[in-house]
Amino acid sequence: MKSFRLGGVLAATAAAVCVAAAPATASIDPVIDSVPADESALTLLVWGPDDESRGVDLRCDPPSGDHSDPKAACDALAAAAGDFSKLTAAGSFACTMELRQVTAVAIGTWRGQTVHWSEQFSNPCVLRAHTGPLFEF
Repeated sequence: MKSFRLGGVLAATAAAVCVAAAPATASIDPVIDSVPADESALTLLVWGPDDESRGVDLRCDPPSGDHSDPKAACDALAAAAGDFSKLTAAGSFACTMELRQVTAVAIGTWRGQTVHWSEQFSNPCVLRAHTGPLFEF
């Protein structure tokens, strides 16, 4: 797991957004650019209050990277057909209404498709309930 300060994460996210708007020849990350068209490589980031930030690299096909459980994360993405809005957690969650906002970001490729996804959640439990094992690192 990599540790990031909020400023660095924001700069990386802003750079990725700028690259997305640039011509197709621009590079987000040389490692991601080297992924064959039918494979997947993602950088996953989570940051919350007090600049607490962390991130990992995840590869699928086959599962690898520094994610704590790359197989479970890749299986969750495959079950959702790479659609982050369709991610779910196994079982049910009873989350408190505590407000400790966290933001999750995924940048890279999923089975050849460019991914630039981010969403804010009211607290870490709600993040887990909506994304399953993908952001559990």
